[in-house]
Amino acid sequence: DDSLREFGELKPLTIAERRRREKIAPLRILSECISTTETDLECPVVSAVEHLTNGKNYLSLSPLQRLSILRVLVESAYDTIRVNQCVQDNIQSRISAVKQLENEERRAKKEAKEAASLVETAARERLVQEAKYEFTSKKRREIIRKNKFTGEFTTDHLETLDDEEIADFDDETRAEYDALPGPKQFNKNEVRKTVAKINEENAFGTSALEALTLEEIQSREANTLIEMEDELANYGESANSYNRDTSAKINALKREIENFKEWQETLPTSRAEANEVLREAIDDGTVKPLRNAIRTAKQALLSGEDEETGGMWAYDLLRDAALELKQSEKRKRVIEAQKDLVAKRNKCFVRTDSIGKDRAHNRYWHFDNDSHERIWFDAEFKLSSDQNESLDATPTIDESMVSLGPGDKEEDLSKTDEKNYIPFSRKEYHSSGLISSLARHRNGCLSSNKSLRALIKNLESKGLWEGSLKVSVKEILEGSGALDVSTADGGENEENENPVQKAGDEQVFQEAKNDGSLQQIELICSLESAIDQRCRLRIVHDDISAPDAGIYIMGTVVGWRMKKTIIQIQNQKEDS
Repeated sequence: DDSLREFGELKPLTIAERRRREKIAPLRILSECISTTETDLECPVVSAVEHLTNGKNYLSLSPLQRLSILRVLVESAYDTIRVNQCVQDNIQSRISAVKQLENEERRAKKEAKEAASLVETAARERLVQEAKYEFTSKKRREIIRKNKFTGEFTTDHLETLDDEEIADFDDETRAEYDALPGPKQFNKNEVRKTVAKINEENAFGTSALEALTLEEIQSREANTLIEMEDELANYGESANSYNRDTSAKINALKREIENFKEWQETLPTSRAEANEVLREAIDDGTVKPLRNAIRTAKQALLSGEDEETGGMWAYDLLRDAALELKQSEKRKRVIEAQKDLVAKRNKCFVRTDSIGKDRAHNRYWHFDNDSHERIWFDAEFKLSSDQNESLDATPTIDESMVSLGPGDKEEDLSKTDEKNYIPFSRKEYHSSGLISSLARHRNGCLSSNKSLRALIKNLESKGLWEGSLKVSVKEILEGSGALDVSTADGGENEENENPVQKAGDEQVFQEAKNDGSLQQIELICSLESAIDQRCRLRIVHDDISAPDAGIYIMGTVVGWRMKKTIIQIQNQKEDS
């Protein structure tokens, strides 16, 4: 009962309620079937056994007595040697599998901790080197400035001084050099920033990385174009007076400037698309969309080599996607290493717990033996009321429609003075505590690549419930490879095979009107083509929690293409 209350997120029992329940526990069969000595009723188990041992008819037993006999038989079955041994073996197998899984998790955490320790050590060493470089650079400038007045050293000699020679320049400089902070003397904020910088560089496989905004990238490109134009202007207007090599350089520079100007005209569109794809991939957080988004961003020239530092520069959103990809790949490796142990643990018991719930309290499930790697969800209808209507995305339903099957009748329940007990027991049927029959639920399944990605995108990473649910869904689907299937690629191939056409839809539009559902609309019947017609589009942001909640926007039809769908009712048939 405590686990049921915890599962239903109900408040724990008070001391008085727990004492009343413990008092009737020996006579309890099911939640709604109890018998107390206060009503002068016999124990249903004893009365049922006496009834049958006296040779009386089983059908004359009351429903409560029949349930009592069923409970005794079930408990007797559990007391047999075979069932007891099976349960014990199952428990031992689960304990062994759980221990192996815990050892694997500890090993993965240890490796992650060691990797983080190595990065932190490298960060501290870098901070030390940066402090030394800054100190020696400052002292070198001071020595050169003083030497202008004293003339003690030549310019060539000063330029050949290395860091150690500068540190040994005099006793005061050596003392300041030795007083520089060591690896353990930097504060956590400085180390954390350097660690983040090293992780960014490792994500791009470079020794130095500079993250830029889109405005900074555009400003850098504009400066590059100005520099190339100035370089071309230095050669003069006529190239006839130059030799062959110089003329070739001038022609190559002109072509480079022309190509650069063409890129500046086409890049804004591709970069806007890449920016949107990067945001969606980061929200998705799985390996495949992140890789595709990074590839699209690189094609849009949102990263490149930095000649000044010898490293790279990258768009800040591309940097975030690369870091997220690094984490996703690491998580996927851990999941694949633990996959067999998780399957072994889950095989020990048939019962499967839900993987989590969303903000609307809809529960989600995944079954290990599901060959299609689907995510199932179970949405309990909320009783509609006049006050506070539709405060969340849970669908509402009238009280007369919320129950499934016949409701319990009062004569089926034992007479008891515990007036508060029956409403409590009915909460096991429905969270409202008002329904005395099985509650009607809305069950569904997410199996397509699009619906699975939509689920991950709709879940809030920082949510109390949805955060853990999002992580669980990612781990399950990445471990099974369900998100790596080529359904999305198939859609792209279909778009390539059936490109959007700007005209010529008269015949297919007429066939669609003759389909039957559009014949009753006079406005549609008068049209010969849908191209350039204004229309209203309905967009559903969350087709899981709120499939009936949508927004409408106005649009214009600019093209059409044929789409092939497969509808499965009793057999498969294609509908174009």
